[in-house]
Amino acid sequence: MFWLTIQTALLILAAFILGAVLGCIARQFFANARTRATGTDPARAAPAPMTATAAAARAAARTTDAEAGAAGEVVAADSGAAPAEKAETAVTEVAAPVAATAAGDAEPAGAESAEAETAATEAEATEAAAASEPEAVPAADGAGADDEATMAARLAALPQDASPAEKADAVGSRPVGLGAARGGKADDLKRIRGIGKVNEKKLGDLGVYHFDQIAAWTAAEVRWVGTFLSFAGRIEREEWVAQAARLARGEETDFSKRVDEGDVPSSKD
Repeated sequence: MFWLTIQTALLILAAFILGAVLGCIARQFFANARTRATGTDPARAAPAPMTATAAAARAAARTTDAEAGAAGEVVAADSGAAPAEKAETAVTEVAAPVAATAAGDAEPAGAESAEAETAATEAEATEAAAASEPEAVPAADGAGADDEATMAARLAALPQDASPAEKADAVGSRPVGLGAARGGKADDLKRIRGIGKVNEKKLGDLGVYHFDQIAAWTAAEVRWVGTFLSFAGRIEREEWVAQAARLARGEETDFSKRVDEGDVPSSKD
């Protein structure tokens, strides 16, 4: 823009100079014409008394000079304006593609912004829907979502003379037993803290002879056995399942070591 202003100023100055030069040339032309017409040199001849006709001719000559100067300035102005108009046209032609390119770049940016806002809105809606859904409560194996109160109510609904197996069936699931110990040799279940001679015999009557059988009990089966043996909750407290899992892997527990050393009288044969 700065260089365009400088160029315009120079063109106007050149037009002014050209007009002045043309005015001088026109004045000299008319002076020579008067010299040829009168046959005298106006610079050397003494000024003659000016008649009315001469005065009118001189005034006409001055008018003609002024008109010529004005015409020169107009021509110069037109010649100066033409480059300026061309420069403005060139600037407009260059600026138009730049503006179009900027607009083209802005459209993808706007589209990406809109897509990002849409994705954020969908993510918020998904989170809100997930939050509004109730959490799934895992059901206890074999007993649904029964709690202790429900199981107590089931036991209370049984007849007074209900057998241990009937009471156990009301709160859990009986574990699947074996017909006999594998290889004809049962594990020493008395190595599990909480199992003595009496409970080992009762477990044998249920077909439970090995550590890995107890290690595989589910929560419902634990409740069933605990109710059947008439000490509900004891299996969980004494961690029969965890002890049996270690012993089934060939490991030892502090209690099993004491049994092996004969320090537990209730576990002796």
